[in-house]
Formats: sequence, structure tokens, C-alpha cells
Amino acid sequence: MAQFEPKCLALTDRNHWHKSIRDIQLFEKRKKQPELALLYARMTVNGKSLEISLKRTIPVDKWNQSANKLTGSSAESRLINKKIDETKAQLYKTHDSLLKDGMLVTTQTVKGRFLGSDQQHYTLIYLIKYHKEKMGKVLKYGTMKNYTTTENYLKDFLKAQYHTSDIYLKQVDYQFTLGFESFLRGLPSLQNNGVMKHMERFKKLMRLAEDLEWIEKNPTKRFKLRFDQVDMVYLSKAELQKIKEKDFKKSTHNINRDIFVFCCYTGLPMAMSKC
Repeated sequence: MAQFEPKCLALTDRNHWHKSIRDIQLFEKRKKQPELALLYARMTVNGKSLEISLKRTIPVDKWNQSANKLTGSSAESRLINKKIDETKAQLYKTHDSLLKDGMLVTTQTVKGRFLGSDQQHYTLIYLIKYHKEKMGKVLKYGTMKNYTTTENYLKDFLKAQYHTSDIYLKQVDYQFTLGFESFLRGLPSLQNNGVMKHMERFKKLMRLAEDLEWIEKNPTKRFKLRFDQVDMVYLSKAELQKIKEKDFKKSTHNINRDIFVFCCYTGLPMAMSKC
């Protein structure tokens, strides 16, 4: 197993930097401002070291090398010391996550995971396009048409609520899920069951992202679909006969009439008849 230990010290010259094998370090004074220095995190994994900038500038005279902290109780000192503690904790967490994923632990892999550059972050719109490409020839025409409608509603929601055209999947949380439901309920053209149908398709999209391991946690799992029970109303024989005998002015209407009657007798869904 790779040896990994974050510690801190302050460097006051280049020679001391070369002798050090510690992990979070302050080094490289600014030439024009010798009283200030840049704060870096130095990782040592199996004897090999690598530095990551913490993007913080600190006064050299306030650095306590033995305590590996800034001295004093000023707001500046508290913020810098908090940043050091958080960085050390995050490095440990990064190290543990690499072990959990069964990956080789090196300075480069730790740095990549720490900075987030080792992972590809997929977006919601990319997920929709992926689903469309993979399932376009598998699902029925009517089903894919319904997914397109859900896609358009998601785009409208992103634009209205987040003022953007896309969002990373890791940013899609339970609040986003509830917000999308609320957005749909605000549309005058949708009743409860229509809203639930769109939420059902959204849940299926997010489940696909989970199966593909594009997200660690599916925020839509907690969302419960709540359909209203609907009493189906069927045509009587007499009503169906009236439709059969109805003559429309437009020929296209007559064609649709014939298709509808055919579906009534055969049980073929209307969506299938239009494929």
C-alpha cells in the first residue's frame, strides 16, 4: 500500500525546500515582496513528491513552522489555518477514494483526483442525447416522442430556473427534482398525471446515468410518483357506429377515422399505426 502522510512546514529558503520531505509546505518567496510567500501543498507518496498550489499568499513572519500554522487570532490567520486543515483532510479523502476504486495511488493520481481532472463530468443534455441515440431504435415512436417533450420541458426549466442551457449531472440534486416537478405543475396544459409521466421519464434518465456510473447517487430515487386513478370511459357500439358512418370534409380526417376504427377492432395502439 502507498505511504501517504500530509504534514506542514514553512520554508524560508530554497536549500531547506530541497531537504524537506513534508507534504503541505510554504515556499518560493515573491521576489518583489520578500515578506510574502505562496502556500503550496506538497504530497509525498512512496518517497515521490508533488506540489499543488493552494492559491493563498501569507506573511512569512506570521508562519509558525513547528505548529505548521499562522500565528495569531486574526481573521486572516483563521482563514488560512482553516484552508490548511481542509486541504489535509481532502488529501486524505482523495487518497482513500483512490484505494476504494482500486486505483494505483501515485502523486499524479492523487493530484488528478484532488483537482477533479481525472474524472469526466457528464451533463444532463448529454445524457438525453445518449439516451436518444441508444434507445431511438429500441423504443416505440410514440415513446420517443414523449421523451422529446420531456426533454423540451427540462430545457425550459433550466432556462427559467438556472438561466443556462445545460447542467452537470453532479449538480442535479433532490432540490432540482422538486423544482422540475413544481415547474411542470405551473404549466396550464398539464394535469397531475401528465406531470407524473414527465417525472417518470426523468427518473428513468437519471437511473440510466446511475447505471452508467456517471453519478454516484441518484437524487430522483426518493421522489415518489403519485398518479391519480382514472376511470376509463369506453365507446359503446352505437357511438363507434356513428364514428364509422361520419363523413368528414377533409380526406385526411376520413383516413384518421378509418385508422381509429381499425385500432378499435384490432386493439392496435394509435401510436403504432402511425409508425
